[in-house]
Amino acid sequence: GMKRITVALLLLGSLFAGCGESHRLHVRADPWIGYDAPRYTLAHIWRDHKPAVIGGILAVLAIVALGLLLARRNRVLAQQSRVLAETAAQQGAAKRLQGAIGEAAAKLMRASAPECDPAINELLRTAGELLNADRAYLFQVDADGLHFSNTHEWCARGVAPELASNQHVAIADTRWWWDELTNHGLVLVDDVDRLPEPAHEFRELLRRQQVRSLCGLPLLRDRISPGFIGFDMVRHGRRWREDEVLPFQVVATSLGHALQRWQAESELAASRNFLSTLFESIPTPIFYKGVDGRYQGGNRSFEVFFGADRSALTGKTAADISPMALAQVYMAQDQDLFDTGGTQRYESQVRNARGELRDVIFHKAAFSDAQGVAAGLIGTVIDVTDTKQQQRLLVLRARRDEALLELPKVAERLEETAFMQRGQELAEDLTESRIAFIHFIDEDAGTIELITWSRRT
Repeated sequence: GMKRITVALLLLGSLFAGCGESHRLHVRADPWIGYDAPRYTLAHIWRDHKPAVIGGILAVLAIVALGLLLARRNRVLAQQSRVLAETAAQQGAAKRLQGAIGEAAAKLMRASAPECDPAINELLRTAGELLNADRAYLFQVDADGLHFSNTHEWCARGVAPELASNQHVAIADTRWWWDELTNHGLVLVDDVDRLPEPAHEFRELLRRQQVRSLCGLPLLRDRISPGFIGFDMVRHGRRWREDEVLPFQVVATSLGHALQRWQAESELAASRNFLSTLFESIPTPIFYKGVDGRYQGGNRSFEVFFGADRSALTGKTAADISPMALAQVYMAQDQDLFDTGGTQRYESQVRNARGELRDVIFHKAAFSDAQGVAAGLIGTVIDVTDTKQQQRLLVLRARRDEALLELPKVAERLEETAFMQRGQELAEDLTESRIAFIHFIDEDAGTIELITWSRRT
């Protein structure tokens, strides 16, 4: 609108300026110089050049209007430039903030369970500095589920730590705080003194720690949170803005997931340590193989029994460490187990570290991978050599006793030679002999009389 008005004024000024008429100057007599001197006043100018005067005025007005228009346009452009600069600065700051938060969260997720404490402390330091807080901290619910404790803390220079005084705090005494975290996910407290009456116990706790303002974020929103992170202002109060705190929800969530992962890693490591200790302490040789029949490992008893370090056995097959006749038995049994699955038990023989052929019982079981495909087997080697020898000895003793009971009975009805023949046969059975005989030496020791001999020979 202003631009159109200015253009109109300029056009009108030009029109009026071109419409003026030339008029003769009016003179009057002057007694000093003897003729009439010209006398031209504003009235004469207005009378003689009215259109031109109007045009000039309009031109001046147009120029002023154009100046005002330009000044207004410059002010608008300057304001827009300031807004754009502020927006760019805010976007740059937000981008830097997001980058710093993302980098801190990524470092947290890369850390392993043994590195969790330094990683958490570094995360709290970064978050506290980015938010310009006096104190940043992590609280976790205790094992009993009724208390919570301050496990990690960062403090700005000159701010006293409170970690030691925030241990095993009753959740019941801070119910208001936990309800706010659960219901809203973000708690902003600009002035501790203005907390509502239901939070009076929590308010007194904060006053003892000289906290003026604070904000908190739960670690996990979609389930019962195992804790929260918080930021305190101690040296002065602060009016928190939701938009400046919400980006740190990423930090809280990342920390919540990392804590769960670290707990799982710790439990898995403890389980592995227990199983490893159990595996090594079992006095029975234990081994495990892949589906290719190659040994993948064994326990200490396995090393001792075969007289070889497990690292030397790893990657080898039964044919590499056993006589071929025995190896063929082992490999055939292994393949049958892979084909049928389940468990397997059979008796065989192996050579131990001293080269002795030992009677053993193999107990094996196939195991599968995550997709249910056969991945290998695990087996035990039970040495039953001594047991079998004891069994044979017991059988031998029983048969001996039977023979000793039989001889008196047959002595009454058999002739001497037949009796001696029967005694010899019983001796052959007991000793598993192939050749047996009985002979007498004459009293003069000069001759030997063969009485009986083995009929099996």
